[in-house]
Amino acid sequence: MNRPKESIRGRSVAIDVAAAKLSSTAGLLVALVLAAAPRPARAAAFIYRSIVLPYGDAAADMGLGIGRAPASPDSDRSVTGLGLNLGLAGGLGYGWEVGVRTGIRFEGEGRSMRADQYGRTWDTETYGTGTGSVANPELHLRWLAAHGPGAQLGLEFRAYLPIESGTRVGFMLALPVMFRIGVVRVDTGLYVPFLFGPERSIFSIPIDVWIGAGRIWFGPTMGLRTGESGGGFDHYPFGFGLGYAASSAVDLRTWLLFPDIGADAAARRWGIGLAVQIHFQ
Repeated sequence: MNRPKESIRGRSVAIDVAAAKLSSTAGLLVALVLAAAPRPARAAAFIYRSIVLPYGDAAADMGLGIGRAPASPDSDRSVTGLGLNLGLAGGLGYGWEVGVRTGIRFEGEGRSMRADQYGRTWDTETYGTGTGSVANPELHLRWLAAHGPGAQLGLEFRAYLPIESGTRVGFMLALPVMFRIGVVRVDTGLYVPFLFGPERSIFSIPIDVWIGAGRIWFGPTMGLRTGESGGGFDHYPFGFGLGYAASSAVDLRTWLLFPDIGADAAARRWGIGLAVQIHFQ
């Protein structure tokens, strides 16, 4: 009578061993599938990034700007200028970001064409600077006012500190907006700087479209401005940007920008920027 029990017990043990082997094999297969499956693109670190830095995080920007422009309005000769953009920002609390940036221009044409602006990759909203060796520092405070699936709205205040000769204090109010559909991101909004000496206000609507593809994202950057020269003059910046996620903490950025494609000899006035952004968590 014991043999059937032993037989049943042996079969039970065999089944348990087989189940354990099957479970182990299945676990191994799942691990191999997960390892072989495509991981989330590192470009998502930018495509899905908020318009403000998370609390406790910081980001440092350094960009080299190279500008090209006619030597004079009636000259066939073009000159090249160099400048550096330096920026630092940090997350103060949930939905708040504070930052500062300035620029360094190399002697000669780098000062006259404010070449540091080309080092501010993907940001055409630079105002209130002169032609000094060091650009007026710019402070900003941004608040994430509203957000939802695939959209964010911010409120921003910027102040321009006039350390350059011939410049005065100024400030800007802005409503930055971000939309996202899949791996396509659109950054836009309304930016209204108020400058003094001479007194004038500008209305600017930048539009940047970014498409993520693996570690790379790219797209056009453009905009519309009115009041650039104190009147009803229309100003149309246009360019193309490219980004690469070298690591989870380091972004490499570049762009080609025409400051105003509606101006005379617009094709002869352009600049490129090469920048690195480092994130600290």
